[in-house]
Amino acid sequence: MIRRRRPLAVFLAAVLVVIASATIAPGAGADDSPTVSGTVTAPSGSVVPGTTVLAQSMCLYSECEDYRTYATTVTDSAGLYRVALVEDAYLRLVLQPPATASPALATSTVYLSGSSHPTSAVRDVRLSPGLVPTTSPSLQGVCQYGKTLTVDLGAWPVDVSARYRWSIYGHTQGSDNSWTKEVGVGQSVVVPLSSSEEFGFVYRDLKLDLTVSAPGYGDYTSVLSCAPTFQPRYVATSPPVISGDPTVGQYLTADPGVWTGSPTQFTYRWYAGSKYVGTSTNGRKLVTPLAVGQVMTVSVLPVSGAEREAPSPSVSAPTTTVALGPAPVPVKAPSLSGAPRVGNTLKVDKGYWNLPDYQTTCAWFRDGKPDGPVGACDTVRVLSAADYGHRYLVQVHLTTPGYQPAVVSTAEVTVLAGLPAVNTVPPKIDGTAQVGRILVATSGT
Repeated sequence: MIRRRRPLAVFLAAVLVVIASATIAPGAGADDSPTVSGTVTAPSGSVVPGTTVLAQSMCLYSECEDYRTYATTVTDSAGLYRVALVEDAYLRLVLQPPATASPALATSTVYLSGSSHPTSAVRDVRLSPGLVPTTSPSLQGVCQYGKTLTVDLGAWPVDVSARYRWSIYGHTQGSDNSWTKEVGVGQSVVVPLSSSEEFGFVYRDLKLDLTVSAPGYGDYTSVLSCAPTFQPRYVATSPPVISGDPTVGQYLTADPGVWTGSPTQFTYRWYAGSKYVGTSTNGRKLVTPLAVGQVMTVSVLPVSGAEREAPSPSVSAPTTTVALGPAPVPVKAPSLSGAPRVGNTLKVDKGYWNLPDYQTTCAWFRDGKPDGPVGACDTVRVLSAADYGHRYLVQVHLTTPGYQPAVVSTAEVTVLAGLPAVNTVPPKIDGTAQVGRILVATSGT
């Protein structure tokens, strides 16, 4: 969650404030400008000349990145300092004792009340013993989006404890609003992405405010920071390779090639000639009729997150020219239906072919020779006495895009004699058997 700058009270609770004797007094400067002044002393009570005093401010009424130094002075031989106060700002003094101080002294921070009309004040400051590392803390890891950074606390002459506050400072895209976002309070942090928030939060630097404490010493504070960058893009060092038979109905398989950074997921875009014919994520592609007469290539792209620079695809060498697939085989073979006897009718069942798009034609054969032109498969044969003893079959011709044509014959049948007629209704004569009358005979069935 992005949050606005905390009020002064929160800062006072989070940072050591050196409690010094403080007396508000009228300004004694040569002019009427308000100042803050005082004496800096060591724990022994002796004055500390050469202490650098940074006067810092943070605006009262708008979002600010942090305290900014507006004036700097150094204590004189009597340990005295004096700096001007500014209006409409939170104020603090950061007192940095000289590095040559022996024993070491700790940097101290004194917070002053912010005001639209500040008055002069006296702030005497007694410094605490300094906590000095024998090996300085440092950031370990690569400062790249999505990577983990860890604080190495270094080495210390006494047992210490540490507090961590990781933060980023940036602004909302398309806006002048600036924000500070806390991103972690542990010893390690995953470098967050920039522009990953709902409103497009953009930041430049990742900052760690480190506070190291030990009983009897002033806190050691340090700011460690880095400017995150994208992880390097994946780069192909060896192109993809296609294996398999480039024939319609067969599968091709692509090896993604060799890439820096060892990516594990890829997208494969397949082409027949210059025509895009599909994408896969497993590296396999069924060769379809669209590719007949073309060569196949594959363009491979590693799957890359927002933490990494976008890679460029790597393209394989082409296959040989895609060939027609073999002639299809029917799931159910063609056949002739109807009893092969004189007086009956033969019909063609062209079988079942598990294909999405095909056409069939049929040719009748009598005694092994064509018996009529190739035509539609819905024609029938009515068997007459002239067909008795002859053999019939039908060749089914199938064509489908991308495959060799198929020719499949039905089983051959021999025409048998017709069955003898059976009288189910006897003949009869209708009418009166008298001279001059007409009689009508029906043959029955």
